[in-house]
Amino acid sequence: MRDKIFVLIIFIIIIAIPVSIFFRKEKNISVTENRVLLAKQDIKIDRYINDKLNTYLQDQFIFGETLKNIYNNEKNKIIGISMNFIEKNNIMKKIPMGKGLFRLANSDYIVYKDAKLEDYKNQYLINLNSINNLYEKHKDKDFFVYNIVSDDILEYKDEYERFIREKLDENIMFKSSSQINNWEDYKKSFYKTDHHWSKDGQYAGYVDIANMMEIENIVLVSGEKTFDKIRFYGSKARELGNFGDVYDSLVVNEYDYPDMLIEINRKEVADYGDARAFYEGKIPQGEIGENYYADFYGTDYALIKITVEENKGKENILIFSNSYSNPINKLIASSFYNTYIIDLRHWETQFGEKFDADEFIESQNINRVLIIGGFNYFKHEKSLIK
Repeated sequence: MRDKIFVLIIFIIIIAIPVSIFFRKEKNISVTENRVLLAKQDIKIDRYINDKLNTYLQDQFIFGETLKNIYNNEKNKIIGISMNFIEKNNIMKKIPMGKGLFRLANSDYIVYKDAKLEDYKNQYLINLNSINNLYEKHKDKDFFVYNIVSDDILEYKDEYERFIREKLDENIMFKSSSQINNWEDYKKSFYKTDHHWSKDGQYAGYVDIANMMEIENIVLVSGEKTFDKIRFYGSKARELGNFGDVYDSLVVNEYDYPDMLIEINRKEVADYGDARAFYEGKIPQGEIGENYYADFYGTDYALIKITVEENKGKENILIFSNSYSNPINKLIASSFYNTYIIDLRHWETQFGEKFDADEFIESQNINRVLIIGGFNYFKHEKSLIK
């Protein structure tokens, strides 16, 4: 009898756990895996339904995040021991941490593996040709391309710069990160645990772009603010599930912006990003891997429009970029009347239609077109301008 009761309890547990997954509140994001989780609405009745159901049960498993955290903690301890040995004996400049990520020797910086140009020439060429094709149809507009030098391509910076310049139309202005030429420069310009620019890298990138476009009144840094209570575990730490003693502080530059009217996906909003809330002490208290970069500077949207009324009569600019431009969108917009920032990765998803670059340029009376991108932009199929 006792055995039967035990079997019955086990049977109930086995049935109850997967069934309860469908009725409890869904988790949207896995902090541990740094990705969006599958939701019920993503499951459609088609030939992939079994695979999706399986993924859904794994993603929404009740103790899934806890078990992943336990696994990551133990894994990172073991990796830490081996990294210390490699570093002590000066064996490598980049020490493997898993998932294509490395620790830069004798530092706390987590970096990506080197991306040799030869392996990505085709993807780059497709994207660069799409820029050339757009310029061919709009030669009366000024075109600019800014290349962000990040950890992926730092070792091959000169090769990438030559290739981009050679393949771009000679009438398109081109500039590459002037402040990042070695690993010491990199550490001054990027977060330790995140792939984005830190405050100094952001501002140096903005100045590079402003100089390339010959903007006269460059916005100056008016102050600096450190949010002491924040431990920012960036995208790389989240990908590794590494939430230990290495993290970034959230330190931001302050600027005196002109009055701006801001629209996100064609709806007027109070601001882009939650900087005001941070200053008021209303800082998001999410899970340990809270993305404070996106919280403060603004997350990714298909379309952001910034209008500066005092610049009425000045030019309109169209910017194609990804999340790298988030902290400098308002800096660039300060010098124009209408600024449109487009993230092509999200256009079809958020608007349910294909993006028509030609129509947009003409209908919005665009005078300048600026592309801001690094390795992840130019190798990405979704960055293709059509």
